[in-house]
Amino acid sequence: MAADASDVGADGGAASDRRDAVAARAALSSRHCPACGGQSRQCLPLGCDPGPRGPRGLEARAIPGPSPRLDEKAWTRLGRLLDRGAVAAGFATERWTLERIAALIAREFGVRYHPRYLERPLKAHGFSVQRPATRAKERDELVIAVWPKRDWVALKKIYGPAVRCKRAVSDE
Repeated sequence: MAADASDVGADGGAASDRRDAVAARAALSSRHCPACGGQSRQCLPLGCDPGPRGPRGLEARAIPGPSPRLDEKAWTRLGRLLDRGAVAAGFATERWTLERIAALIAREFGVRYHPRYLERPLKAHGFSVQRPATRAKERDELVIAVWPKRDWVALKKIYGPAVRCKRAVSDE
């Protein structure tokens, strides 16, 4: 649609150019996306199609669900409290349990967490389960230190490489 001399107004033909552009966009079939340069919708990535909300439909949305009970500053403070130890927090022994951590959070921050649920947010904030190594009460460190030097050497002499070779070569 060319602009003739009678169509050119005070704006130098800009209004006519806009009308031509609108008419050209309207002429595209519904399979084409005018927001993406008139390309076929099938050839575009899904993220390019703005959908019914227009270009604002592609903007980031707020995360649904309730806001966290403790903010990052509180989690940092909780980490410092846990690092000081359970005895410093007022418990009888130095072992942290989920029940004790829940009680500490309730006392220090006024927020209640169920001990069974508490593992997930603790892990999300970089805390990990630390279980003490189990050792027998009867463990004797002196006997353990001497065993490789005395008993193991004797066992090596009895069941040394010669015994293994005889078994492998034996004629049955």
